Amino acid sequence: MQAKMPEPDLPYPEGPLDSVDWDKVPLREIAVTALVPTQEGLSLYTLAYLVNGGEPKNDCQVVWHKGRLYIHNGHHRWAIAWLTGARLMSARVVEIRNREAVPWQ
Repeated sequence: MQAKMPEPDLPYPEGPLDSVDWDKVPLREIAVTALVPTQEGLSLYTLAYLVNGGEPKNDCQVVWHKGRLYIHNGHHRWAIAWLTGARLMSARVVEIRNREAVPWQ
């Protein structure tokens, strides 16, 4: 059995995200270079699937916290955008404010 690397500690509190209905958060165009990944690795299988026209399970989910845009879900889509030279990508962004996640203004 191969040992699994522990995920890094998230730089934002995850509790407020439990109540987010991501489908109701508006899509925004975000600069690819402004996004900060929070996941250690990527699956080559998933990258190949998405590059070859596979549909992602959901939109890229981003958390605005302490002045930075952290990827919560969507690291493979972000990596593809970055590797192909895309300047912008669509994402749903929430801000954690007073222990609550609200759509980012």
